[in-house]
Amino acid sequence: MMKNIPKIMILALVFYIYITNAFAELQTPNQEPNKPAYLKLISPDELKEDLDFLFKTIEEVHPNMYAYTSKEEFEPLRDELYKSINQPMSAYEFYKLAAPVVASLKNFHILLLPFFEEYKQYAKNGGKVFPLELGWDETRAILYKNYSSVYLPVGGTVLSINGCPARGLIDSFSRLVAAENKNANPWLIENPIFLRSLLRLEFGQVKSWNLKIKTENGTTQDYSVPSLSLNEFKSTSSAATAAWKRHCWVRPEYNTAIIKFYKWWEPEELKAFFDSAFSDIHSKKIRPVAGMIALVRFLNI
Repeated sequence: MMKNIPKIMILALVFYIYITNAFAELQTPNQEPNKPAYLKLISPDELKEDLDFLFKTIEEVHPNMYAYTSKEEFEPLRDELYKSINQPMSAYEFYKLAAPVVASLKNFHILLLPFFEEYKQYAKNGGKVFPLELGWDETRAILYKNYSSVYLPVGGTVLSINGCPARGLIDSFSRLVAAENKNANPWLIENPIFLRSLLRLEFGQVKSWNLKIKTENGTTQDYSVPSLSLNEFKSTSSAATAAWKRHCWVRPEYNTAIIKFYKWWEPEELKAFFDSAFSDIHSKKIRPVAGMIALVRFLNI
């Protein structure tokens, strides 16, 4: 059936490939009945069946799966993945092995989602989640939204989460999902569902999050914020938790500047930011191409 879909339709598809049996089957006598599905053990044979289905589906459905990574480059990675499935493991352990191999195709439209359905059901039932949102500026995790009642320096750099360096966590998360023509995508942490799902998989159902944050003026401090259910999230205001809302990255090597800002109500402050940003752009000798000098990303948050 899939082979008969017109090519124009295939090109429009987004291939969110799920691990089909990842939530199910084997539960050993030592496992608690209420253990999350992603922690339950699955046999190697079943896991390899999932891999067979996964790669067969990509090959049949994607119009050009080797656009960025050649078949000769990809096949050794795939073969090594099969060899590493040599004992029962949890669905999450399996996910951490399989997702980077899929990401090695360097195509954002081919990815393994990190148990989104399980996470959504957990959150819908009142499960507690990470109560912050983060931004990424290519080197740092920036705190830009805080839904808790605990004061946090919004706009500061998050240095660690529960004792783990934030940069290390983001590097490991980014290898699970490709960016176009890249085998890693650190920008995915800006998607709250990705971030909360991955942090829950990594740390479990924690009661509070210990953070080390460096403020914009350079001071570093430790904070602790409780996990919250989604219905406990407070509506944020610019006074209490103003968004991390302005950055300009100038990349002379690409003759490109990227301006990113969030909803903004202060015209004079906005004008001052743009004056500074375009002064920096011109000083780095970025030249407009086809009338474009910067990519401006609007996020209505």
